[in-house]
Amino acid sequence: MRINTEQFPLVWISSEPSDNWEDELNQLLQQDQRFVLITREIPTQDSGDGNSNKSRLSDWLKKNKEAMQQVCAGSVIIVNNQLIAMAIGFALAPLSKTFGYPMQAITEDNLDATIETLLNS
Repeated sequence: MRINTEQFPLVWISSEPSDNWEDELNQLLQQDQRFVLITREIPTQDSGDGNSNKSRLSDWLKKNKEAMQQVCAGSVIIVNNQLIAMAIGFALAPLSKTFGYPMQAITEDNLDATIETLLNS
């Protein structure tokens, strides 16, 4: 997983292999500033950089759940159309409860308004 913070508070995530994603996420937590995780990739069972890294991410998220709830304003998946957004939205609802921050699938034209809403809530 690759983390791109160049547009902070927008934090872009991709499935490109990277060895330092844990360090990047730890740095985000230490900044103590709210941010939004954004991706254009729809997670699938065979996506990502292997089961080992998926397990590492899962472990990291469990370990840092409370800290993430404090600084992560939400997570957004950008999709091509509203029907896909609605379908994915149903799967994301329980994950929002699990992680403690909103997770949404949206179309590109709703990105700015969604980001603003998440950061101001």
